[in-house]
Amino acid sequence: RTDNATMGSDAYRGAAGLSLGDQASLAHCSWMRHSGRGAVAVAFGAGLLLMFVSFTSITEGFLPAFSGGSHSQVYPRAELRGTPTMDKWLLEHQEQIRRSNVKATGGEGGASLVFLGDSITQGWQFGAFSTRDPFLNGRSKPQEAALFRKRFGSGGAPPLNWAIGGDKVGDLAWRLGHGGLGEVRVNPAAFVLNIGTNDIKDPRKARPREVADGVTTSVVAQLEATWPRAKVVVLALLPRAPREFPITSTSEAWDEGNAYYRHIKEINARLEEAAARDPRVTYLDCSPGLLSANGTRLPRTTMGDYLHPSLAGYRILADCLAPVLRRITDAA
Repeated sequence: RTDNATMGSDAYRGAAGLSLGDQASLAHCSWMRHSGRGAVAVAFGAGLLLMFVSFTSITEGFLPAFSGGSHSQVYPRAELRGTPTMDKWLLEHQEQIRRSNVKATGGEGGASLVFLGDSITQGWQFGAFSTRDPFLNGRSKPQEAALFRKRFGSGGAPPLNWAIGGDKVGDLAWRLGHGGLGEVRVNPAAFVLNIGTNDIKDPRKARPREVADGVTTSVVAQLEATWPRAKVVVLALLPRAPREFPITSTSEAWDEGNAYYRHIKEINARLEEAAARDPRVTYLDCSPGLLSANGTRLPRTTMGDYLHPSLAGYRILADCLAPVLRRITDAA
């Protein structure tokens, strides 16, 4: 497991989010790896079963903070290491740090709001679709950026958008702990967090409890520890549909027949329950506005590709989110 250990003991600061059993399993693996032959011999019989359970847990993604796919539990996007895609992701991470520091040069606390997440959050600033999509009337990407700046900006400047498309819970938590916002001179009144949909990309392997626990213990916990005065708005995962191509053949049903329905419902219920126990966290579900009037369909008019909001969808999200953020910033 040298690839996963390359980053050393500081490879992932979100380890505090692991259960005691998982921490013990990882510690045992580490001890077995570094002990001498004598210790290995002594531990062989008693540790064989534990090693098997630990290996199975790691390879199958049972660890709460890193569930949902083949990404490494220690280093994010491990299957992409050494590839141009991984290099691009790391460069984007560094570029976000640079942009954030440029925006903060105007003084301490230059950004009152920070948005965190995946491509859905990234779409606030850069748009989620090609400008050539005829269904979307050839709209240009700057429309989202203008909406983002108008509804959430301060002094004519948009909030910080710290999202990268494709990120899972563990990816975002790693970025926060490695040169992330802790090294950026901001003092936000609130963070807006929307992460987790990529963890259930394959609904057959989805583990909703681990996804929700990861959001709480590996992301929200980091934010609260670094910015004890800031509030955190946790957005419910948006409804989505299994996408088929061409897009027009995709089912718009939002019910038990949708492979994502139960997973998203469970994750959101767990996020809402966790938020109710934390006075610094607000849970907000904006998805009803994206659905049909009776709540059983996911129209393409609001969810353009059944995963990312259309421009109309972003406007609905803005209408839902803006009053909540206004109350937080006014009270800050």
